[in-house]
Amino acid sequence: MIQSESFDNSRAALRDSLSVLNSRERRVFEARRIAEKAVPFDELAREFGVSREHVRHIEVRAFEKVQNAVSTSGRRNRAGTL
Repeated sequence: MIQSESFDNSRAALRDSLSVLNSRERRVFEARRIAEKAVPFDELAREFGVSREHVRHIEVRAFEKVQNAVSTSGRRNRAGTL
């Protein structure tokens, strides 16, 4: 039961943290990090009309934003200021 609650909290934190991403960052993040099978860079590059390398940079920036948002959310939760 505790494990389930922890999973639900983590899932909620991730969902909330995705709100810091713009639509393209969110699409890339979800396609590369959340999807059961990661969408290849080539496919996303064609979708957005950019290079594979640019998609990789978008993914890195999006991941950093999400990490920061989750970390900030975790600090607020531990402080009890939600």
